[in-house]
Amino acid sequence: MKAENEGDRRGHKRSSHSATQKKGRGKQVMPSLQSSELTEQLTSGSYSCMVCCDRVRDRDAVWSCKECHHVFHLGCIGKWAAAPASLVSEKEPSEGWRCPACQNPSDVVPTVYKCYCGKLINPRPRARGELTVPHSCGELCGRSLARNPLSSCQHKCQLLCHPGPCPPCPVTVNRSCPCGRQKYQVRCSKGEELPSCGSECGRRLKCGRHHCTQSCHSGSCGDCTMMLTQHCHCGRSHREVVCGETGEEGEEERYGCSLVCGRELNCGNHLCELSCHPAPCPPCPLLPAHVTACPCGATPLSALLSPDQSRTSCLDPVPTCNRSCGRVLPCSTKAEPHFCPAGCHEGPCPRCEKSRLVRCRCGRGSTRVECQNLEGIGDFVCDKPCNKMKSCGRHRCNTRCCMDANHQCTLVCGKRLRCGIHNCMEQCHRGHCEQCWEYSYEELTCHCGAEILYPPLPCGTRPPTCKRVCARMHSCDHNVFHSCHNEEECPPCTVLTVKMCMGEHEKRYNIPCHIADVSCGMPCGKDLPCGRHKCLKLCHRGACTDSLAQQCRQPCQTPRKYCSHVCGETCHVGSECPDIPCKAEVVLTCKCGRMKERVLCGASSSGIMQQAFHK
Repeated sequence: MKAENEGDRRGHKRSSHSATQKKGRGKQVMPSLQSSELTEQLTSGSYSCMVCCDRVRDRDAVWSCKECHHVFHLGCIGKWAAAPASLVSEKEPSEGWRCPACQNPSDVVPTVYKCYCGKLINPRPRARGELTVPHSCGELCGRSLARNPLSSCQHKCQLLCHPGPCPPCPVTVNRSCPCGRQKYQVRCSKGEELPSCGSECGRRLKCGRHHCTQSCHSGSCGDCTMMLTQHCHCGRSHREVVCGETGEEGEEERYGCSLVCGRELNCGNHLCELSCHPAPCPPCPLLPAHVTACPCGATPLSALLSPDQSRTSCLDPVPTCNRSCGRVLPCSTKAEPHFCPAGCHEGPCPRCEKSRLVRCRCGRGSTRVECQNLEGIGDFVCDKPCNKMKSCGRHRCNTRCCMDANHQCTLVCGKRLRCGIHNCMEQCHRGHCEQCWEYSYEELTCHCGAEILYPPLPCGTRPPTCKRVCARMHSCDHNVFHSCHNEEECPPCTVLTVKMCMGEHEKRYNIPCHIADVSCGMPCGKDLPCGRHKCLKLCHRGACTDSLAQQCRQPCQTPRKYCSHVCGETCHVGSECPDIPCKAEVVLTCKCGRMKERVLCGASSSGIMQQAFHK
């Protein structure tokens, strides 16, 4: 009886959750529909807990999921949360547990029985005849009607405490279009997006100079696309640029060109040698206040000049010391630093006369180059092939001095597709090729034409299966037992028949119709062309002798002239037996009869058979 009740409970559980479980299984249910069905099933006592499959009664302590709104026994959900199968991660139990219905994770195990809105703890059971919903406090729900944290809805649910989700917000609010010119009265639950009024947007763009000319729209207006003439800092060149690329509002619309600045420095004697730059130019680097040492910086000017010879103007020469310059040259590297070998001097250092090791772009090859030629060499390319496997896993990169990090294969795949007709024309790839994208727009029928597949048909589609009897012409008159097929040849006829063997010796019974050559297994026995022998082959079809030789190959049976043995040579009709020693074996016995020996007969016209045993 318990088994029957348990089966009824499980069957009732499946039926009672047919609507409410759709939300937890991935299919969205309308809030009003889910709430009304939960209310009806809880009120009638037909709702079942998904954990224990038992009914949820008025006096049971329950818990409702905030995501899918399924209702469970409070004790059952506590046991479920403690089970290993409910954990979000078995390695990290602290990450929480999952709802049995919607799999939504939670890190708090419910232990307190509350009403649906959460305001009342341990709500009293419903009295007999009372029309309130079970497990409800009977007060206003008061839950927020905002569907997501970004929603601007601040209204509360005005229904009595109820199971399931709250209905959409019914309040009518005033909202404007994206540009703010047109006002609309809409439901608060409709969302933030409103239709465009069709007017020009007019919002200020990021550049701060122009306004958006698009029609009223939501979201960002994007970057400004107006073209402006931009001048360089020195004023000798200009260019046309997009307004959105010149900088934010308030920034000066100037850029640095590749020319030398050339503006007069504050000393009034020299010109600025820097590249085009924003004003003002830096002070003259040759002013006495800025030059405190010789050009190489090793000796202070106080040690090179007496007090009455001190520099008073940027035009006064800077004295040099007796040491070498020692400044680091542009061709230097950390591995091979080069220093200026010239004596202390003003102006740029002379060209380096040393050589430097230059590595290729792939880093596997190197060569030594004169420092004077470094500017004209560019990127050094070695001759070593890459030989790394490409992305397809089939081909290797054979590029010299390769710098590619991904090694994407650019060849065509070329593998035969599943249709068996076309080849894959995609870029060479790993794994299986995609299906053939060719389609046929002609009807595809079986051989007899009774079954039809209508277009469009994917390439490689097999003809339809037909269960009718094959209607083709067959080589025999027996009844056909196989169905219509698409193969070129029909299956062999298996009707048992009586057939004469190939040598016409006897009739053979129970032979399948499709077997044409039947052998009885006896020797052929037909006369050979020589007239002396008969065919010794097993029952066969066709000539008994080789079509090329056309002569008998059996041994001659004519008795020899000088002994009692037969000739033994290949049949030679029309000519005498050859006079050669007899090759037959004979047994010779000594005179006393104790010893025997096998020897060739050897009889011929030139010798006679041995008659005695010679030791």
